[in-house]
Amino acid sequence: MAKGTYEKFYDWMTEVYDPPMTRRHYLEDDRYGNVVARVAEGPPAQWILDAGCGNGWLASLYRDRHTVVGIDIADANLRRIQDLGIHAVKHNLDAALPFADGVFDTVICSEILEHILCPDQLLREILRVLKPGGRVILTVPNLHCFRNRLDVLLGKYTPFVEFRVYADRTDQLSHVGVQHIHHYTIRGMESILHTIGFERIGRQGQSFHMNASLPFIMLSALHGGNRGLRVLLRAVSLGRIQRDYPGLELRLWVIRILGRLLPRLAPGMLFVAHRPGPTPIANGNHPAP
Repeated sequence: MAKGTYEKFYDWMTEVYDPPMTRRHYLEDDRYGNVVARVAEGPPAQWILDAGCGNGWLASLYRDRHTVVGIDIADANLRRIQDLGIHAVKHNLDAALPFADGVFDTVICSEILEHILCPDQLLREILRVLKPGGRVILTVPNLHCFRNRLDVLLGKYTPFVEFRVYADRTDQLSHVGVQHIHHYTIRGMESILHTIGFERIGRQGQSFHMNASLPFIMLSALHGGNRGLRVLLRAVSLGRIQRDYPGLELRLWVIRILGRLLPRLAPGMLFVAHRPGPTPIANGNHPAP
């Protein structure tokens, strides 16, 4: 794909996919909380690279305690992340990362590998720029999720797999692209990470609500103003947490539990993998932002 076409496509996609920076959006998918929780498990004051950071919403959730460098190819996203106080770098993730060896404590790569042309090259570059013992927090869709298995069995449309044609807001077919150009499973991704050189690989399932929407829609319908549900959830948390969207809070608990119990059937997968070496202390050489 020509460079200009590639960048033009992702500039256009920033208008199609621009997640709102709201607590309700955070509660709608456990992926966001899972990434934030994994970041918090690392050392304090980390240098974090967010590879493919989009509009910076996810990175903004952990930028206050850490130094975050965000990479994106879309100019619109770069302007947004700069406004959030995140160091912005314009870069095509199919090319070598513009950083020295061993400078980051953590690299976030969330919902990226399924979209780029050379995911193995990006993973090798992530391994290179991590400090010894540093980790990548990686999320990708799961080809073997329950919904895909059922859709294939029934001969239905499989949204995680199939080619898509995008229309602009005037319904003109001005861009054609593939939603996901690579597909992953738990065993497959673990094998890739081992082969490239990562170790201490952990994983969990997430985004379980994408398997079947109706029961989760019913829980979401209770999200605001349901006094009985609000009181119940407050009692369960022993009064420690004020539930602002009680139905979405309950829904989040359900999908999080299902993802951990049935990871191979979950639509999303999260992996934490380490570069060989001891766990780093957040100091030492860092890239110039």
